Amino acid sequence: MLNLPYLPISSAYRHYATLGKQELFAELGWASREVSSGSLRNSALLLSLALASVGMSLPGRFLVSGGNLAGKMIETSASRLIECLKSRHLPPESIAFENCLENAADQLFGRRGIVAFVRDASLGGALIALLDGHNAYLACLAAQTLQPLEVIFWPLD
Repeated sequence: MLNLPYLPISSAYRHYATLGKQELFAELGWASREVSSGSLRNSALLLSLALASVGMSLPGRFLVSGGNLAGKMIETSASRLIECLKSRHLPPESIAFENCLENAADQLFGRRGIVAFVRDASLGGALIALLDGHNAYLACLAAQTLQPLEVIFWPLD
């Protein structure tokens, strides 16, 4: 368990998720960055911002230079964010799915927390998502093209 509160994380995640890329970059003090650059607006970035919003320190690669999170480091790589969570918190729960993500969705339905779909390390790639108790199927559907070898889950309070 991450021992972090779900509601403030969810609220911050939704706030950042509702912003368009230009709006988000402006709020982060990145307005001068090229919107089509390598700076991604993805679930890892949104979750990283939400975790930073509740005071979690992340060893991210990107410095927020504006807004409420000025001075905080954040991450846009799901793989790096997963490794950060693994190294700083209790081990995640492993979700058995027998190569069928519908099995994982069934096990995750009704639960709130952070789910990660991890591909073979040599191939790279991962997907991370915030579960609200009802979106497990959508998260698993998004991970199908990744063909994950591992599904892990951190419950949130």
